[in-house]
Amino acid sequence: MTRTCTASSPAVHRYVPASGERASWPLPERIGCIARRGEGGFIAGFKSGFAFLDLPEGRIGKIGDPEPERPNDRMNDGKCDAEGRFWAAQAGRRDSTPALRPAAHSLRATGRTTSPCGP
Repeated sequence: MTRTCTASSPAVHRYVPASGERASWPLPERIGCIARRGEGGFIAGFKSGFAFLDLPEGRIGKIGDPEPERPNDRMNDGKCDAEGRFWAAQAGRRDSTPALRPAAHSLRATGRTTSPCGP
C-alpha cells in the first residue's frame, strides 16, 4: 500500500497496487509528512504543526506548533525513529523566496517537542 500527500491541494492519497484500489482524503491545510502510529491512525506534520490524523474519518487532533512565531514555515520530510519519536524538518519562506534556515523538530509520545538540530 502506498500513501502520498499533496501540498498544492491538501490531501492524503492511498493506492493499493495489488487491487488497484485508490482513495483520497481532503485536508483543511497543507501537509508535509505522515507516519503510521502503532496504536492506529497517523502522526502528521501540517503547516500549523504536529497533529494526529485518523483516516478514513478525517479527524485531526492538533498537538502543537514548535515555532508559532514563524507563521510562514511548514513541516516537511518527517519520519519515526527506532525510539518512536516523530522527526520533521521545518521549511520556511521569506516573502516568495525559500528561507535558508533549516530546523528539525522531534515529537515524543508525551507530546513534548524538542529542536536539537534547530538554529
